[in-house]
Amino acid sequence: TLAITGSGTLTATDLETAADGTLSTDGGALGSTVSITNAGNFALTGGGDESIAALNGAGTIALSCGSVLTLNTGASVIGGVISGDGGLTVAGTSATTLNGANTYVGGTTVSAGSLTLGAANVLSDDGDVTLNGGTITANFAETIDTLTQTAGTLTGTGTLTADGGFVQSGGTTGGTITINTTTFDQSGGATIASGTTVSASGAQTLASGTIAGN
Repeated sequence: TLAITGSGTLTATDLETAADGTLSTDGGALGSTVSITNAGNFALTGGGDESIAALNGAGTIALSCGSVLTLNTGASVIGGVISGDGGLTVAGTSATTLNGANTYVGGTTVSAGSLTLGAANVLSDDGDVTLNGGTITANFAETIDTLTQTAGTLTGTGTLTADGGFVQSGGTTGGTITINTTTFDQSGGATIASGTTVSASGAQTLASGTIAGN
């Protein structure tokens, strides 16, 4: 077990947790070029944030309340379960794939790069998803709370259910994705592209934008 607390930054660029090992930090201890291969346990504690290059492996990841793990560069294929009250951000040139039955509820944000939902139900039903840039690809069935899109592309062949509503103020959709939601609010230069189906069971507010889909 390696626990890094307080100030200072670990200078290593490649870290590995063994199957029975644990790496924990309370924030700011890992540099932006760090890549982690996780076969054991990786934890953010005390509400601390970490912004690293990549994270791969089938080990578990625990995000404490207020913590945000940001992935910035290269490929991250995460097969283990991400749990806790913290959140995940995909940024920069990161190409992140989630394959595990994750339960974290602190939200998922994509500001650049790409996030692929590599199986069904890889996000918590109680977590929000925010797309501020880059691409989210959903080729399976997925249920979340609130979906907010300000930019970027939401695409795929699956069905995304947003129980807390879908707010689209920018960006576009792609593929043949189906979005089921309670409420739908569209404004700005947002586009629902041809091939996309949006089904809202409640109120729809279409202030501006383009709907070429269904």
